[in-house]
Amino acid sequence: MPHFVGLAVGAIADPEFPMPEQAAWTEDMHSGVELPEVTSAYLRNPAPKSAFRDQPAPE
Repeated sequence: MPHFVGLAVGAIADPEFPMPEQAAWTEDMHSGVELPEVTSAYLRNPAPKSAFRDQPAPE
């Protein structure tokens, strides 16, 4: 997925850097990590939004 960029938590030491909007693969997240309540969390990769518009619904 070349249109996505992933950053490690804590990789940027700038307090003005925006908070993450979503977190993927949270099933592998360390137990001490807490996500803000406004962050969308997915156990694995979320389905791309285009998958819902461009493909027929599964039967």
